[in-house]
Amino acid sequence: MRKRHLAAVACAALAVSCGGETEGPPEAPVPDPGVEAEAAPFAVTAAGRDVRWYTSRGRRALDGLENVVVYRSADDVSGSPDVVLHARCMGDRSEVELDMGVELGDDVVTDGDLRTKRVLIRFVPQDVRPVVFDVGSTGRSVVVDRPLSFLRLLVGADSLVVQTVSRRGTAVFAEFVVSPLAYERLSLVADTCGWILDPVEAVRVERERQAALLDIERAEVLATYVGVPIRDGIERFGVDYDEIYLDLPAPVGRAYLGFGVSISAVEIALAQDRGVVCVTGTWVGGEIILRECYVEGQLAGVEDSDGVPGAPGTEAGGR
Repeated sequence: MRKRHLAAVACAALAVSCGGETEGPPEAPVPDPGVEAEAAPFAVTAAGRDVRWYTSRGRRALDGLENVVVYRSADDVSGSPDVVLHARCMGDRSEVELDMGVELGDDVVTDGDLRTKRVLIRFVPQDVRPVVFDVGSTGRSVVVDRPLSFLRLLVGADSLVVQTVSRRGTAVFAEFVVSPLAYERLSLVADTCGWILDPVEAVRVERERQAALLDIERAEVLATYVGVPIRDGIERFGVDYDEIYLDLPAPVGRAYLGFGVSISAVEIALAQDRGVVCVTGTWVGGEIILRECYVEGQLAGVEDSDGVPGAPGTEAGGR
């Protein structure tokens, strides 16, 4: 039930993004050759294949950041001796690589130093989708371009099915059955690189982050209108619920005038190149509403030293 729920949310909110030959238990290269692979305490035997998860750890010599690699062979393979999935956190960079076990070709496209390969991917029960991945340096693997999204979809699926073509034109097929242990092992990669594997939690955190950024941006925009004389862009005056307002361009919206400020006073002030100053403001939907607005140089409708009137004409109603 958890995997079905994760798959549904991951599909709706996250777009999908996607090793050397091994014999026997697969080995993943790590920066520290003295660190041996640690076998996970769980194994599934399918057709006599070793499909255990393995973990390798080390430290990056450059800055001491941790390197973590988790990897396993496919449960079912055809067209290749073995296909191995590698998920890595290399210091601060996440990677996913699929070692297809044979030299890739047939439809490999070379553009300078970049080589790409068409691959069919299916996160069961989702539909199959064609993707284009970079070819690894050995010419036998494909490197996922969006590893975080790939792994989030993987842990929410029942299985991962991959198919591509070898240099000889033979179809290479592999299936990885997703067990509860996949989430545990792949969490090591996510935790080390500081991102969230659970697609539901990842969506929630991202929404909160975006909301916080929006609040900051709105506060910065509002600060450019509050306490600042507004002279340009005043389109028209109006009265709403006994309050005088200035109809300003978006995102300002309406600026409600303060006590005693009249339309004629504002017209005279604008003719003298004096603006309207609003003391407070708030966002309502996608617009700003400014309140407690006064003619520049006045306070609450009291005449200033320049003699700009505050009372003639229609005055703002009380609130």
